[in-house]
Amino acid sequence: MDFDDVGIPLPGSVSINSNFTYLLKFATTPDQFVIPLTDYAGTTGGGEVGTQAGSYRWKLFTRLNYNVGPFGVGLQWRHLPAIDHVSTVTTANSTIAGAPAYDLFNLSGRYAVTDNLNLRFGVDNLLDEAPPLIAQDLSVVPGDGRLSGGRFDAGNYDVLGRRYYIGVNVEF
Repeated sequence: MDFDDVGIPLPGSVSINSNFTYLLKFATTPDQFVIPLTDYAGTTGGGEVGTQAGSYRWKLFTRLNYNVGPFGVGLQWRHLPAIDHVSTVTTANSTIAGAPAYDLFNLSGRYAVTDNLNLRFGVDNLLDEAPPLIAQDLSVVPGDGRLSGGRFDAGNYDVLGRRYYIGVNVEF
C-alpha cells in the first residue's frame, strides 16, 4: 500500500500481514486404550501421546512494516487468547487455573548502508511481558498449609524477557 493511495502524502510504503487460526476440535486420548476421545481445544491439554499441548481455540499473528528508501522497520504482534487448564475437561469443578490472554510485541529494523552492506537490529519482547503462571490451584487459601503450585510454559510464552540484537549482512 502506498500512502498516496489513502490520501496521506508521506514517502515510503506500508504493508500488513495478519494470520488468524481457529481450532475447531482437538480430540485425542491420554493413552491407546481410552475411548472415546477427549476434545482438548481451548485448553492446556492434549500432549499426552506425543501431540503438542496447548490447544488454543484461536491465535492471531500480525506484522506491520514501513519502508522508506534504505530504511525499514517492522512491528510484530502475537496474541494468544485466554486458555483453560486441561483439568476443566477431565475433572468436574476443577479449581486449577489456565492462562490469561497474552500479547507479545517485537520490533525490528534494517538499514541498507550500501548495496552490499545491510544492518539489522531489533528488540524481542518489546514491552518486557512476563509469562503467566499457569496451573495454580485456586482453591488454596493463604495460611492453610498448602501451596498453590503453578508453572511457566516456555513452549507458548516468552520466559526470557526483553532482548536486543544487532547484525550485519555483507555480500561479496
